[in-house]
Amino acid sequence: MMFKRIVQKAKRVSAGIVGVFRKRPEIQVAGLREGDTAFKESIEEECRKTLGKIRKMLAEAEGIEIYVKATGEGKQRLYELRGTMFTEKGDLHASAEGRELYGALTRVLYEFENEARRAKSWKNDKRL
Repeated sequence: MMFKRIVQKAKRVSAGIVGVFRKRPEIQVAGLREGDTAFKESIEEECRKTLGKIRKMLAEAEGIEIYVKATGEGKQRLYELRGTMFTEKGDLHASAEGRELYGALTRVLYEFENEARRAKSWKNDKRL
């Protein structure tokens, strides 16, 4: 009897610990250079707004991860963004590049919105 209680409690504790480590942050931005870290908060805010729009269409959306790669200096600087949107059924990927960070970011987020619209229309299709 006592052994069963110990085993049950151990399972609950281990499930709680594993659940904490499996949980991803809702918005994650990585790869920014030291000079570009001021943009991180505004990038996270844009991602949060877009994720709110996407969740209205696709409730399974869990979070967005953006990786920024900057090459070159000065006028030759080029930003390459790769984004992943996590859902319960799988991951959606989008990428864009451009001379402006926000231009590339809006293209990535727009691609996520389009994918969510497609998934919503596919889910609501009455012919299936």
